[in-house]
Amino acid sequence: LLSALRNYIISHSGAIFEHDYQTGVVRPNLTSLAFEPKAVSRDKTLFNELRNITLTRDEGTPILVSEEKIAKFQKQNDVTELRTMIQALTNRSEKDRLKKQIKHTIDTCIKLQLDTDQQAYFKEAD
Repeated sequence: LLSALRNYIISHSGAIFEHDYQTGVVRPNLTSLAFEPKAVSRDKTLFNELRNITLTRDEGTPILVSEEKIAKFQKQNDVTELRTMIQALTNRSEKDRLKKQIKHTIDTCIKLQLDTDQQAYFKEAD
């Protein structure tokens, strides 16, 4: 559950987090170089937990929106109106602008749906 929550908060998948944010091997406890052994042994449990925090995943966490929901977003009135406007236009830059607007609208719908799905999942999991 911790990795799913982390992924939700930083809006990345576990693979992206592990590749871009965390080194493959978490470095040894650097406090051992700066402080006496008593301080190191006191924090041993904490550092073990920090090393293990991303080693497990909640396999049930929704990370993708279903194709059916994406198809539904494609058929929304605002998206279909923009497509109709694109067909009527001759100006290439205006067509490109409207295509970007469609992409942004659908991407936003997908993100909001994923957020909703994850919130529902976490509510049920808790």
